[in-house]
Amino acid sequence: MSSKERDNSQNYTNIEGQSTKHQIENNIILSFEPLMAELDRLQPRPPQVFVNFCNEELGDNFIRHLVWALRDSGINVFTDSYKVKGSGQKKEVFTSIEESNIALAIFSKRYSESNRCLNELVMMEELVKEGKLVVIPVFYNVKTNEVRRLEGEFGNHFTNTKERFVMEPMMVESWEKSLKSSTVTGRIGLSLEAHINEFALVGAIVREVTRLLPNSPRRRKLGIREVFLRALTATFILICSLHIPYAYA
Repeated sequence: MSSKERDNSQNYTNIEGQSTKHQIENNIILSFEPLMAELDRLQPRPPQVFVNFCNEELGDNFIRHLVWALRDSGINVFTDSYKVKGSGQKKEVFTSIEESNIALAIFSKRYSESNRCLNELVMMEELVKEGKLVVIPVFYNVKTNEVRRLEGEFGNHFTNTKERFVMEPMMVESWEKSLKSSTVTGRIGLSLEAHINEFALVGAIVREVTRLLPNSPRRRKLGIREVFLRALTATFILICSLHIPYAYA
């Protein structure tokens, strides 16, 4: 074989080898596409706080200030204003509670007249017992004992609520158990009485939420998944950047 023929044969082999190498790299990239899609889907979302409150009593002022302060701190907030009625809205609210890291149960004098607030409280208590949610009780113009013992104006409103739902005794019983349970109302919470004004209470709530967020079990679980996927992604980048030698026949 002449020198020219040998050079042509080597060039052909090199071209064929480079083509094989590119094909392997493309196959590697394609194999990681599902992983990259999953990683994109799991982009970190802001931690979520669900606010449980009596909209008719607190919605226009205190809650508006609280939501603004939480969002200003980079926290996603869900408040149930019930502007849309129906079972679909109720399901959406309960899903939002399940997806939250922290819930704020803001007890006020008229809280116990709202079956919506009480239903949400029952669900929040269940999630606390399962270790899936942290609830911060906030007492707005109402004392802790008035809530737990169903006394004062808070207790009077609950008595009226019981009369309205006299045909649903099991539901009423679940409300009463949640109000008297130490799981939520028995915790040391925050109160308007202990602060100078509403703005000071809002600041205290934001600080407490921020303090508790790193300890959220749900947030740690998501972080582990993301760390795993990012580790695999780093491996993928490393493989693609390596020079892989090929033996050609």
